[in-house]
Amino acid sequence: MRFIWLLAVCVGLIVSLGGQAQAQNTLTRTEIEQIVEDYIMNNPETILNSVDQYTANQRARAEDAATESLEVNRPRIFDDGKHPFAGNPNGNVTIVEFFDYNCGYCKKALANIMTLLGEDPELKVIFIDLPILGASSEKAARWSLAAADQNLYFEFHVALMENSGRVTDGALMSVAEQVGMDMDKAQAYIQSDDVRNQLLENLDIATQIGISGTPGFIFGDEIIRGYIEVDEMRKGIEFKRQEAAKF
Repeated sequence: MRFIWLLAVCVGLIVSLGGQAQAQNTLTRTEIEQIVEDYIMNNPETILNSVDQYTANQRARAEDAATESLEVNRPRIFDDGKHPFAGNPNGNVTIVEFFDYNCGYCKKALANIMTLLGEDPELKVIFIDLPILGASSEKAARWSLAAADQNLYFEFHVALMENSGRVTDGALMSVAEQVGMDMDKAQAYIQSDDVRNQLLENLDIATQIGISGTPGFIFGDEIIRGYIEVDEMRKGIEFKRQEAAKF
């Protein structure tokens, strides 16, 4: 990104000086290029600071757009009842996790989620399948939604997340049987339009709020991209409760 922006700055300087030179009939293109080269060599900090500021501005604009999109999509995330959850359905703080069953950091995050659910009776955690790591990830997401259809989602989710390595057909069958799923019903459900449409909606929501990898989390109006430790999650939960207490 720095190289592209530096190139753009240089081109801009050349074009600008070139136009001025043509108007004044003073400098050749070779002379202009030498001026630009000398400026860059003599002022590297200025150029790099300009690049850093541009990058920071771009990130800030993207984050603002994601926050605005989160507000627009809040009903689809928190209120439509389509997404599986664990914990207190009427909890006073809700965490949303976007995850992939083949994501190592998502597996690591499971221990944090389990700890928080075990110690916080007022916590609700919404799970949004975002199968972005291959065909086996999508198959796992379909099976997890089939488990939700049979009111066995969290049992299935935990067991599959604790499976070591990438998801295989054998692992899916084993976990489904382990948690007591009706296999014939599940086989039919994973091919349904309901599952397909839900996964497409999950991807659309993630795209709109700027989550392109897993895990990703929502704490109230804050979007966190990537893995975070359990203490950071606790701080986020406590902050949301303090904010709510002000109103």
